[in-house]
Amino acid sequence: VPHGPRGRLEWGAAPQIVAVLLLAVMPVTFVAKRGAVALAETPQAMRDRYLEHWQLGRFVARFYDEGPIVINDVGAMAFFTNAQVLDMYGLASREPLRFARQPGGYTSADLTRWAKERGAKIAILQVGWEEVVKKIPDSWTEVGRWEIPGNVAFPEDTVTAFYAVDPAERGRLAESLRRFAPEIPHAVRQRGAYTQELRLE
Repeated sequence: VPHGPRGRLEWGAAPQIVAVLLLAVMPVTFVAKRGAVALAETPQAMRDRYLEHWQLGRFVARFYDEGPIVINDVGAMAFFTNAQVLDMYGLASREPLRFARQPGGYTSADLTRWAKERGAKIAILQVGWEEVVKKIPDSWTEVGRWEIPGNVAFPEDTVTAFYAVDPAERGRLAESLRRFAPEIPHAVRQRGAYTQELRLE
């Protein structure tokens, strides 16, 4: 720090000193704030993952462990089950990357053909993502939804939809969801056709 002839501070250097102090304090303040937010939100984020991915993994392991199934979020379904996952966005499957390089791009027709060739009977998709929704084939039948409100990791509620890729699978998928329904935490809102006999709507 600049000093005068008798060791006194040179007040003309005050702006420089203040700037140095601010540069030193600001990162500490930023990190502390981020740390406080993370500390507050981590338990809720863990609960969100439990309500979403953990429950989906349990459902698939019990009713569709043989696979294959179409998904867009690998997560617990790949880790906790033996299902053959067809990842429509390419993290666990290469086909979507190949579709995207085609002249016309990746379309719902590509997804329809791929799912049929691989023998997928159902799809479990996060439909809060526009990129997912616009590729869902019209021929797939939505059987139900699980909704998780107040998800701290994303700006919107998490909505997972269950589709019968094969029309003949609709009844089995609905019955599987009905059988699993009593085990789902109450924080998960169950919606759709399969809930009508459960009085959950």
